Amino acid sequence: MRPAPTPRVLTPQPELDLVALIAQGPAALDNPVALDARIPDQPGTQLAVDSHGTVHLLKKGSGVVSDDVMGLIEAGRWVSDHLELIALTQRDQRFVQTAPVLHLLTDRADQATQVVGKLAGQIKLHLLQQVTLGKETGWFCTPLG
Repeated sequence: MRPAPTPRVLTPQPELDLVALIAQGPAALDNPVALDARIPDQPGTQLAVDSHGTVHLLKKGSGVVSDDVMGLIEAGRWVSDHLELIALTQRDQRFVQTAPVLHLLTDRADQATQVVGKLAGQIKLHLLQQVTLGKETGWFCTPLG
């Protein structure tokens, strides 16, 4: 009889700070402030507000581009419907009543450009790659299109 396997303790992976990644480089947001608010059923979608008061939704791709795109569009609708409530989470920031800007950060640029290209600019697409230099590993993000 084999001994019972030892249960593994799974430690949650730290959430990638998408706001920090997109706050620098060629597609940098204008002084983004990360919001603690989260969208129901979209735990991986991060929110930020820029210095103009525009809300940005940032989502790291899951590998299924069509699902990511639909999730972002649904999240954008939810944010539009609940903007006054979201603004209460960051009272020292100004929020404007405009549609949120949707950002998809993905390593599947080939698939994402085909899907996002059909949406007439509704989603800003960013290539997200993990890079290693020597013994250091980090993330690189650059806009596509």
